[in-house]
Amino acid sequence: FLAELFVGRDASGRNLIAQWLGAHADTIAHPLFWYQFLTAGFVHESQGSNQVTHILFNMLGLYCFGMPLEDRYGHREFLRFYLIAVVLGFVFWSASNYALIGQRGHGMLCYGASGGVTAVTLLFCLLYPRATILASFLSTATTASR
Repeated sequence: FLAELFVGRDASGRNLIAQWLGAHADTIAHPLFWYQFLTAGFVHESQGSNQVTHILFNMLGLYCFGMPLEDRYGHREFLRFYLIAVVLGFVFWSASNYALIGQRGHGMLCYGASGGVTAVTLLFCLLYPRATILASFLSTATTASR
């Protein structure tokens, strides 16, 4: 994310790092570019304040739901699960887009940690179905005035 701020964009306005590390719709058909299934999980759009909040909520979800899973399975197993979830998410995305669009979809990109975070959240829900999740973003001053 920070590297994207410094590297910049090409003449057509595309993010250079995302073009190199993000998963393309036809990556599944090019084995030399399969590294993108992993690296795409560590790339994110750097333009706009909405993107920063998206990253922050992804990391908050990973922290809140990932900690109990890491405690249960250990550091290595949790990391293995997360990285496999990221890779499989991009493989599925690329394979389905390649099947539907074919070579025309080369310009389509997918990147970000959302697939891995979603897998962590789903595993948490399956293992702890009765867990209480407290989600209140109101300050105490706002709550007290009501």
